Amino acid sequence: MAAIALIEIDQAEHRLNLLNFFRIPVSSSILEVGCGQGTCTVVLGHAIGEEGHIDAIDPAPPDYGAPTTLGQAQEHIAKGALGSRVRFWQRYLEDFLAETGGERWDHAVLVHCTWYLDGEETLTRMLQALKGRVSKVCIAEYSMKASKPAAVPHVMAALTRATLEAQKLESEANIRCLLSPSDIKKIAEHAGWKVEEEMEFVPSKRLQDGAWEVEDVKRKTFLDDVEQYVENDRVKSLLRSGREAVLRAVQELDNEE
Repeated sequence: MAAIALIEIDQAEHRLNLLNFFRIPVSSSILEVGCGQGTCTVVLGHAIGEEGHIDAIDPAPPDYGAPTTLGQAQEHIAKGALGSRVRFWQRYLEDFLAETGGERWDHAVLVHCTWYLDGEETLTRMLQALKGRVSKVCIAEYSMKASKPAAVPHVMAALTRATLEAQKLESEANIRCLLSPSDIKKIAEHAGWKVEEEMEFVPSKRLQDGAWEVEDVKRKTFLDDVEQYVENDRVKSLLRSGREAVLRAVQELDNEE
């Protein structure tokens, strides 16, 4: 349990850095999209204070996630000190907006959730649906840029995983549609939003997300999935080569230590 606690601290610290850039005022009303297990929800809850409110939505089922499921994590938050200012909903964004009529929020927050979407058109619809319902949209996602050599395997793993998931009719992977910052800005502008400010920063090396994605691609089960889901031999070759590039990048880093 100690290791899990440290991971959560690192995740919360990362989201605190993001929220410092978003500069969300105390007492704000927030619509958090893709809240997952609520790590960002907790940080938001502290930032907005007792007069603020968060509607945190995610379409994933309560048993999603490990070792703590989404349902368990959300229930823990709801029963804790922040419970009075947070409400969780198992909903898709467009359905939730339809159900809530003319309700408005100060900010919509999407933190590390766009890669879970099934395509550009989904993000376009979401941002269009938010027009007139929120005053500002705050989005944070990985930049597809290896600012340091240690980040190279993560970028390669993300590209390789996304290429595989693009061959599936349905996917439950963490990376389904690899949207870059330029993609997100283009989609936002097409949906009627004006990009006000943008920033890049390098996450702490303690953040585990990149390592998880790299390990996922390194596993033999990745090759099994290539054989199961990919019909085109050239795409199979591309995916095997992508995985090999990840393995070699990790090996190169190990040799430098």
